Amino acid sequence: MIYYCDDCKRFLDESDVEMVCVYPQTHDSPAEYEYRCPYCGNEELQEAGTCEFCGEPIDPDSKLNFCEECDDYFDYMIEQMVEHIANEWGCEKEHAKQALFEYIAEKY
Repeated sequence: MIYYCDDCKRFLDESDVEMVCVYPQTHDSPAEYEYRCPYCGNEELQEAGTCEFCGEPIDPDSKLNFCEECDDYFDYMIEQMVEHIANEWGCEKEHAKQALFEYIAEKY
């Protein structure tokens, strides 16, 4: 399992996370542990999300389900499509972008 530390913005493999016993085992209850980031001591680690395109771990609170590299790639591809449409139609890029987004909204 991969964890994400929101304080120091690191991805942590399960083997890297510190496990600290906060309540020792007694006759009535098992021991309780806290998982902490070994870099900053944050006790509220989250399970990392996964990029839907490439499978890399991502911030679980990200707006899109893509890693930064895939997001940059999609931005580049959209910009290339907008430039192509603008050149083919002989129109402004903003008009081409609006036409592309309308097409995508209708189609998908």
